[in-house]
Amino acid sequence: MRLLADLNVAPRTVEFLRSLGYDIARVDALLPATASDAEIVEVALREGRTILTQDLDFSALVALSGRSGPSVVSLRISSSRVERVNQRLREVLPAVAAEIESGAIVSVEDDGVCARALTADRVIAEAPPKDRRRAIECTSKVHEGHSFTRIRLGPLWGQS
Repeated sequence: MRLLADLNVAPRTVEFLRSLGYDIARVDALLPATASDAEIVEVALREGRTILTQDLDFSALVALSGRSGPSVVSLRISSSRVERVNQRLREVLPAVAAEIESGAIVSVEDDGVCARALTADRVIAEAPPKDRRRAIECTSKVHEGHSFTRIRLGPLWGQS
């Protein structure tokens, strides 16, 4: 997975994801610090990168564009501590990799993930069996013509 970390993503998180094998670049390595969100989206699209951010503007910008990319992973967790962000990304990114590759807006929250396909009106779900987690709460809804699925993950299989 190729990622483009917005300036609000800590350099330590970028290094952590790189150590896990992700191809990740920070925005400031590719663009001036004054680059607009639209410029960042264009670079991500051109380079085939998913935007990793805490800025909700990217989700709206991409969703309203009508395009199938780039994917956006929006961090909406209660703590911005690097250790917590890193832990949550380690849990979530492998679970939603296929959806991200297909084109999606993914909101990462403390206890779940909400994803919306950019290419079709279809439900995207977290927690495939390979993740070794079990979904303990799953709700689907349709809002303004788009399908959403929210799944709260339980403990790893074999753990309580």
